[in-house]
Amino acid sequence: MNPFKIGLVIVFMGGFAYGITSLSFQNSKLESQLDVAGNYQSQLNEQTNVNIRRLLEFEEQLGKLKSQLLSATSQLTSLSAELEEAKQQSNPSYEALLEKARMEIASGTPRQRRHSTSPMRSFSNPDTARAMAADYVPKMYENFINTLGLPGTERQEIIVAMIEYRSKRYQMFGSLMEGSLSTNDAIAIFGPEGLTDSVGNLLTEDQLRGLSQYNALIQQDSARHVFAEGLSRLGNTMNEDTQSHVLDVLLDEIYSPQNNYGAIVAEDGSMISAYNNQLDAYDRARANLLEEINGDQLQQFDRFVEERSSGVDIMLEATTDGSGRVAVRNFRVGVDDLPQ
Repeated sequence: MNPFKIGLVIVFMGGFAYGITSLSFQNSKLESQLDVAGNYQSQLNEQTNVNIRRLLEFEEQLGKLKSQLLSATSQLTSLSAELEEAKQQSNPSYEALLEKARMEIASGTPRQRRHSTSPMRSFSNPDTARAMAADYVPKMYENFINTLGLPGTERQEIIVAMIEYRSKRYQMFGSLMEGSLSTNDAIAIFGPEGLTDSVGNLLTEDQLRGLSQYNALIQQDSARHVFAEGLSRLGNTMNEDTQSHVLDVLLDEIYSPQNNYGAIVAEDGSMISAYNNQLDAYDRARANLLEEINGDQLQQFDRFVEERSSGVDIMLEATTDGSGRVAVRNFRVGVDDLPQ
């Protein structure tokens, strides 16, 4: 054979052998990596099983806790019903209770006022009030402002004006409760048109109407959350649909023109007048529900109204998360603590 051809065969065979050796090495390396990956996968599967077992154990414990909570809630509801029944035996007339409250307010009967430090006084610091307002306004009103399609500068002017108004509102709560605000200031800051007036020179009439409606929805959603909790706590005679209807009727009256759209001051700037208007709103709601709910449900509603008639709610703010949960910062002010 030609020596040259023999050399080529030798070179070829050598390269082939080298390739086989390299491929064998690569296969060995891949098998090693596969073993490592398999080990990781095994560990992962084991950890997953451990997590699943822990989750099942947690859900079992959670189920037991829920069962205990339901039992405790049932006992509490039963005790509350017994207590309310006893209270009704000593004070059987719902209308008489409301009338007594109205007569005391109207006659100016002296009461022993409790001069406790109002928690709202803590908002009087301008820096604190502005920080709270700057945090709250974008969360609750940015979606509405975005729908206006305004340029960035105009949009920012509106946000700043709303922050300034809300900051002032926070700061003046203490003065309102002390009765040291003038009638005009009380109406301007705490009346139903306070927010829209604060941006009146920045929006058109249609935009202001839209803002007013949007703000009313925020307020009503906050009130619905507070009312639903109170109504449910006082009995279990209403299913979800019935309670929702009762709240609709109640909110329609609370946020009606007759009740100054739910403002904490009446058209005369008085919290006392607003309280009396609130009692009237409860009466109107009750009258509208008389033919729509049964006797047990009406008694639950009456217990709710009796409790609410002991004072007024000042809802500072409400926020919602992505799941629809509502958090309301709310202060309850007793009738005896309303400014005279």
